[in-house]
Amino acid sequence: MTVSTSNLGGWLQKGFDLYKANLVPLVLLSLVGFLVGAVTLGILALPMAGALTIVVLKLADRQPTSTAVGVLFADTSHWTQAILFFIAVLVVELAVTFTIGLIPILGMLIKPVVSLVISFSTMFTLFLIVDRKLA
Repeated sequence: MTVSTSNLGGWLQKGFDLYKANLVPLVLLSLVGFLVGAVTLGILALPMAGALTIVVLKLADRQPTSTAVGVLFADTSHWTQAILFFIAVLVVELAVTFTIGLIPILGMLIKPVVSLVISFSTMFTLFLIVDRKLA
């Protein structure tokens, strides 16, 4: 049996060093991705975040990658799955919170907790979608 060790401080330091070395391109890509997501009313926000995730993962793996704005639109292989995931989570969350909201008083107290549980349980799905496309 092998024992694995975690080095959270080292991982965080590696992440900060990556962002410091590529701060301007990553901020620019983030702003463009945010604007595209805002203009499309959030529909393309998840694909833009996926494209930014691809860039960051390639930078972390020291693979050659472009940090030009066009890289956000270059690899669209994850877009369909990301948009379907966005729609599915949106429909489920709206249905569940609406149903819980019908319960007087208690529904208003439970609704934020349910929204947080749904958000926390799905927050790494985009990374899984992107990682499966990179492998």
